[in-house]
Amino acid sequence: MWLRPHNRILGTRSVLRRFPKTSVEKIELHRPDRRFDAYLCLSTDNVNAGEYQINSFLSRAEQEYYAALKFQRRQFSYLIGRYCAKHALCAYLDETDATRFSIHAGVFNQPIVRHPARGNVQISISHSDEWGAALAFPEDHPMGIDIEVVKPEKNNVLQTQLTVDEQILAQVLPHPKATQLTLLWTVKEALSKTIKSGLMTPFELFELRQMQVQEMSVISTFRHFVQYKAVSFMLKNAVCSIICPGSTAAQFNIEKLTHA
Repeated sequence: MWLRPHNRILGTRSVLRRFPKTSVEKIELHRPDRRFDAYLCLSTDNVNAGEYQINSFLSRAEQEYYAALKFQRRQFSYLIGRYCAKHALCAYLDETDATRFSIHAGVFNQPIVRHPARGNVQISISHSDEWGAALAFPEDHPMGIDIEVVKPEKNNVLQTQLTVDEQILAQVLPHPKATQLTLLWTVKEALSKTIKSGLMTPFELFELRQMQVQEMSVISTFRHFVQYKAVSFMLKNAVCSIICPGSTAAQFNIEKLTHA
């Protein structure tokens, strides 16, 4: 998969800092009858909350929500998620002021974008330890994202979320068992975000049907949700999965992301 580099510089009104280990990439979504664009942001760093300069990208409502958070871990996960989301949305909307719009929680805790002049834009957000990820995309073209740090100590728990067929299927992946299990988890969680059900739907309904190993990624399809597919790729210590409609050809620079 390939992508022409995206080097757009945010306008001078926005002082949203781009940390060195942050990438914003355009995803070209080619359909049989039309084409869409989406923007992906990945960020990883062991920065503390104070380095984020929250007034540069959080709206007033978001700053108030952040101020009410009591635990440091939750504060960081909120900030890195919003930081990635605002970068992806500013690129998608060609917006120069990240504080001009907000991301609120829907009734199923799904992220909702509220922009004073632009509608029909969707955002999917994920975070895991030092990693944050966000995907901005048009409402016409459902998508979802999940990122998880690979942790072998979670193997037993993750394996309980797989069907017998999936446990066999996972063995086709040329990766350690912890990475295999994490990849399947991210695929299922990304799908749950795409259909906006979250973890309220039994994971067996998201059962994978087939996995195809490619040079830089793994393509997965589903037994029940046949209209979707997943593109998964490995990062330094994590796995990221993106869901898109099955008949969409998604083109982006995976190699650049994995070496960022």
